[in-house]
Amino acid sequence: MTNTGLTREEKECLKRWFRQAIAEVEKEEVKHFLLKEYPSESGVLTHRQPQVRRRSHRGQRPMHVKELAY
Repeated sequence: MTNTGLTREEKECLKRWFRQAIAEVEKEEVKHFLLKEYPSESGVLTHRQPQVRRRSHRGQRPMHVKELAY
């Protein structure tokens, strides 16, 4: 590197910052490529779409606790 007047720690910090920025750009590029190649299907549920809620069994006792009627 050329003499910029920066300390070694500042240079290392800038290197890490640039590496992180490049990694973010690469992730965005891959995301756009995958969405272009494999478009999402509108009828398929994803983890972000609301799902059907199941009934709560909070008030019911477990099977092994129920008393048998004779």
